[in-house]
Amino acid sequence: MKVLCYIPLHYGKDYLGYAINSVYDYVDKIVIFYTQTPSYGHREEGVTCPETEAELQKAYNDPQGKIIWKKGWYGNESQHRNTAEEFAQAMGYDILFALDYDEIWIGEELEKAIEYVKNSSLRVFRIPMIHFWRSFSKVCRDLCQPVRFTKFSGEGEGYCPLDKPVFHFGYAIPDKMLKYKWTCHGHKDELRKDWIGEKWETNAQEDVHPTNLNFWNAEDFDKQELPEFMRDHPFYDKEVI
Repeated sequence: MKVLCYIPLHYGKDYLGYAINSVYDYVDKIVIFYTQTPSYGHREEGVTCPETEAELQKAYNDPQGKIIWKKGWYGNESQHRNTAEEFAQAMGYDILFALDYDEIWIGEELEKAIEYVKNSSLRVFRIPMIHFWRSFSKVCRDLCQPVRFTKFSGEGEGYCPLDKPVFHFGYAIPDKMLKYKWTCHGHKDELRKDWIGEKWETNAQEDVHPTNLNFWNAEDFDKQELPEFMRDHPFYDKEVI
């Protein structure tokens, strides 16, 4: 069975190359669906993305020629993501694997996950994540498991068991990127009042989820559990990003 990995992309140069590196050897192709303008339903007039297309294209390596770069315009998140499903089926792929720019996999876990999906009769698969908070040494945990695999021949929905979760770095980003993120985030209307000032800028450790009350609390994390290549990341030794 052929596996296509796709990345919906608007910004994310700080982690894009690392995310790709974490999955590169386990998939047949990677297609990046890049958009120059926000695609998740919100956009503030006069605000432009701090990162350019050229900067993003320089953020990763492609030694085996596996990566396809496709630039487009998308009216909403569903349209952005559905483009990948249409592309995958048109190109004859059996499994579609969603990867966001800020998600890092342990290679062995991804290998087992793909094998599980191949042997399952289900169509949609959810996976566990942990969320880094302002550094590589603090994480928040929750029970949410986003969809990350679609097997076109299957039916129904289930969970893909992992011994170790996927590492999500969406809240271990520079201040200017966090503030830009929330000008165009899909849940912008749900952002808690004064969350940026009261939780983000103060590096709070309790009740820090941007939309849900009493949902995330930061706890210590041994960053040596990360894939070894993450030790080369410029944020690895920062106490606060």
